Amino acid sequence: MFSLDFSNIEIQKTLLSGIFSTVNTFLAVLVANCISQKLANRKKLQEKLQQAIKDIEFLLQVEKAHCEKKLLKKSGGTRRKLGDK
Repeated sequence: MFSLDFSNIEIQKTLLSGIFSTVNTFLAVLVANCISQKLANRKKLQEKLQQAIKDIEFLLQVEKAHCEKKLLKKSGGTRRKLGDK
């Protein structure tokens, strides 16, 4: 049968080198995954921010129209509706 002599220095060096190489690769993958997740989350957050800005702009336009209508009503002015001639 095949057996390893772990007391041999060359075998120990090769074994340790392989273990550290594997650990190094695993850590690199782990860090790359963390970085990509942060970038993906940042992109989603930026998209949500842009949508919120658009929503706020819309609400400001609605508020402006509402205030204009309220001022027109206070001043006693008349406003024509679409069906009026």
